[in-house]
Amino acid sequence: EIIRDAERFLKDGEKMQLSYAIQNTHRTVGTRTSSEIVQRFGMRNSLQEDHLVVKLTGSAGQSLGAFAAPGLKLEVSGDANDYVGKGLSGGTIVIRPPMISPLIAAENTIIGNTVLYGATDGFLFASGRAGERFAVRNSGAKVVVEGCGSNGCEYMTGGVAVILGSIGVGIFVILLYMNQFNFSLNIISLWVFIYNGVLFAYWIWKSDAKIWEKSIAGIYLLI
Repeated sequence: EIIRDAERFLKDGEKMQLSYAIQNTHRTVGTRTSSEIVQRFGMRNSLQEDHLVVKLTGSAGQSLGAFAAPGLKLEVSGDANDYVGKGLSGGTIVIRPPMISPLIAAENTIIGNTVLYGATDGFLFASGRAGERFAVRNSGAKVVVEGCGSNGCEYMTGGVAVILGSIGVGIFVILLYMNQFNFSLNIISLWVFIYNGVLFAYWIWKSDAKIWEKSIAGIYLLI
């Protein structure tokens, strides 16, 4: 339905905004649209972040915005299930409670487990808490949430995670041994900020791997 309604955007590159009601049986919303964007404009396109805005009202099913491409912005007024932004590839996802909701966002979960699994680029902003294994294997996406469950940022090797609230049993930041990476990469950076947990982690690995191997190989942080 989104592809049909976004014909002017996909055909002529016209900026558009679409609105739909959503329920938890609607899974992978935005994924087919992202495929069309990549086919027509390319993955490294020059589209604006909000070139196609899709506003959704309700409770989104699993894998909302999976593999979302640059140029697509999904805005949800409601909540979302597990795997939000799985494989996020440059798109933007915004999730907030309805304006009439009496719930305090920072005290309630708004997105499910394993959010941003394997994400490589893009943005996620959630006005509420995330479930467990938040941002696992994230390697480039930037995200802001108001708390998360246990084992957040597990195997995260890049991107930015800002957690503005309490966390679960633990948060793990694991960087695999340097010999498992491709040394031809110029920079790998990882920033993790936790507001109440008082954890700040930041490192950059440049091409001179020998210098950095001693300082960051096998880093393991646990709270």
